[in-house]
Amino acid sequence: MSKIDGDSPEAFIQWYNDSHKCVGHPWEVCRGGNSTHISLYLHKDEAGWYLSIDGDAWNRTIESVKFYLALHREGLPVYMHKGRQLANRLMEKEKIGIVPRGVFPAYCASLFPDEEIIDYMNLPYYDEGGAEVAKCCIWQELPEVRLCI
Repeated sequence: MSKIDGDSPEAFIQWYNDSHKCVGHPWEVCRGGNSTHISLYLHKDEAGWYLSIDGDAWNRTIESVKFYLALHREGLPVYMHKGRQLANRLMEKEKIGIVPRGVFPAYCASLFPDEEIIDYMNLPYYDEGGAEVAKCCIWQELPEVRLCI
């Protein structure tokens, strides 16, 4: 993108529609791993162009929200991915998915259908505060297991 004419909308459109630009992470604006980077995306719909911020890792929440707010304050059309969940996180109202021991607590959305959960953890052991954490949990109903006879 740094090689296109910054004053040419045509050059930008050509770059934007070029599928070869997507090598690596062209929209990653704050470095990180698979789930800890922050991306700034550009989209176009019937109303025109708008930006979106995507960075929901617990350790990038503040940066992501500040990034969003700075763009919003400048009057730019911007959308925050998972904005409601991030707001809940900041207000200490976030739901955190408790996953079984042995399950790495990431990418576990399929275990919580119809829930707005973006962070997961294993329940601490009883002597490490697990009993206190368990008191605050809303537990899913376990399916009844039966033998086919």
